[in-house]
Amino acid sequence: MQSFNVRNSIGKFLKYSNILFIIILFALSTTVNMRLKNLSELQNLFILPVVFAGYTFTATAAVLTSLISVVTIFFLNVPLQAERIIGLSVQSIFLITIGLATSFLSNLLKLQKQNISFQKNQLLSLHKINSNFIATLEPAAVVDQLTREARRLMVVDASLMVQKGFDTYLKPMADENLNPESISKILPVISKTINEKASTPDPQVIHFDQRSSGFPFASAIIAPVTEKMFLILFSYKQRNFTRDELDFLITFLDEATIAINGA
Repeated sequence: MQSFNVRNSIGKFLKYSNILFIIILFALSTTVNMRLKNLSELQNLFILPVVFAGYTFTATAAVLTSLISVVTIFFLNVPLQAERIIGLSVQSIFLITIGLATSFLSNLLKLQKQNISFQKNQLLSLHKINSNFIATLEPAAVVDQLTREARRLMVVDASLMVQKGFDTYLKPMADENLNPESISKILPVISKTINEKASTPDPQVIHFDQRSSGFPFASAIIAPVTEKMFLILFSYKQRNFTRDELDFLITFLDEATIAINGA
């Protein structure tokens, strides 16, 4: 629970710090241009907050910062002449393009980093499966190990193993990076999905409305381990898992099922 709260606090701190840094860059660019109006080249300083917004957040944030910068640049050049309007318009298009390009490259780098991390975690998890699952005969230890390794394997933020009881009741068996409050809120949603798609052997990806649901997760995978046992993997950000990721998870769970049945 303590680890869960610390991760949330750090994430919020970094988010607000980045927003504050964008505001500071924007304020500095505006101040410099107000004091040195004769040097039109200094208007390129507005590229800094636009690039940082695109790299740190999304394309929407980059475009929004670009538009605010454009309005500010036009305001700093009042009264405007016809020739100057054309130049400022070109500069505005340039700022928006820079923001979008930065956002695209940032997403590309994050995707490559995620793929590398995914492949690394695959190897580490498979190694631990071979060394730990075979060595233990305790069912609880096998389930706990599976729950923790699945989270690392799929590069997600939290994991939960549940067992289906009578009717729609789900019993938590093991969890990683979750607190009791989150588990109590998520179980009804998970129970509904499991009972609606009980005959589906493949992992199911679901997305949550964080505001209405009341818990911090945006996406989850629900994967059957045995007939009555299910593994749920959670992500704070909305994430569309690839077919390769889901296929690897199926392979992982096939091997884990053998270990659980043999424990």
